[in-house]
Amino acid sequence: MKKVVWLILGCVLCSGIVSCRGRSNDQPAQRNTADQKNSAGDMAGDGGRALKFLSGAQKGDKKVMYDAADLTDAIVNSSREKLINSKVVKLSDLQRAEYEHALRTSGGIDFFYAKLQKIFPKTADIQIKQSELKSAAGEPKHIDHTVTITYNKGETFSDKTGRPVKTLVVHLQQFDRAVTGHLIHEFSFFSKDFEKIADKAFETVTYFD
Repeated sequence: MKKVVWLILGCVLCSGIVSCRGRSNDQPAQRNTADQKNSAGDMAGDGGRALKFLSGAQKGDKKVMYDAADLTDAIVNSSREKLINSKVVKLSDLQRAEYEHALRTSGGIDFFYAKLQKIFPKTADIQIKQSELKSAAGEPKHIDHTVTITYNKGETFSDKTGRPVKTLVVHLQQFDRAVTGHLIHEFSFFSKDFEKIADKAFETVTYFD
């Protein structure tokens, strides 16, 4: 299964994406396969939700990111309570996986929403170019959103050659799972994308002159 990692993103951004000096160790967060309540067509066409999530990150607005994930405080609090008292309530493996998914989604938003502004500054133009449903062997169904970020010259950074980047591409992953019958959407990045950023090996579309 491919590793989906928020920790690398946080470590890279904490150290300053402009200088791109930081590297961190991967901490794999494995996703369990789950039945999807969306049709494949609906999932693949859900770029608007991903764009809303990134818009919240860009603004530093955690509420917008929660709304995009369709996550509520009630779900988070209930999931935490059930996991703390898992022996008493006798959770099934499926229930435990659902509640862990809710807390992982919440924790990712709470910890990283401010740091995401370093790669998505307020003046940047963000677009979802493609949203593709992935269903490869050994990994859960998810949507791969191809995201382009176009920077203003004063807020960009340079690649290995020293050329200032104007537009680059990142891939945002969306994992959908029902938690007690309510579908929530977890957004994260594969570690390989941010390892490239840490190495200044950007997936660059255009440069500034």
